[in-house]
Amino acid sequence: MEMSGVVDLVAHSFENGNVQMRSSIPLGPVAPLAVASSSAVPAPADTAASIVLQIQRWEDADVQSKLGELYDSVNNGEGGGMLKSLRRIMPVTRTRMDWKNAGVHRLARTMAERGEQQQQQQQQQVGGGR
Repeated sequence: MEMSGVVDLVAHSFENGNVQMRSSIPLGPVAPLAVASSSAVPAPADTAASIVLQIQRWEDADVQSKLGELYDSVNNGEGGGMLKSLRRIMPVTRTRMDWKNAGVHRLARTMAERGEQQQQQQQQQVGGGR
């Protein structure tokens, strides 16, 4: 008797855009671990126990370790990680974003938007007073 299988993983993240990760991990084919049996033909309980042991072995050795390596490479692998490589290095303005001062940029944008709103309100008041 041989066992084989595949673990298909789909992960989704949203960070100002959709990011999906798909992974497929093939398992086997292998013969399940032998469980001590007193007869030549293993009992169903022994067969089930050997199948469960093989699934646990696959989960520990193949699935969890490969997913750990994948997540490490995504976050901080060679070259700064896969996620960093997906992001734009230089913004449209061609200047690097100083992430330490992101609050200042947000504040400036908010103030500019409020200034535009006030100008529109003043124009509406002047135009409505005629």
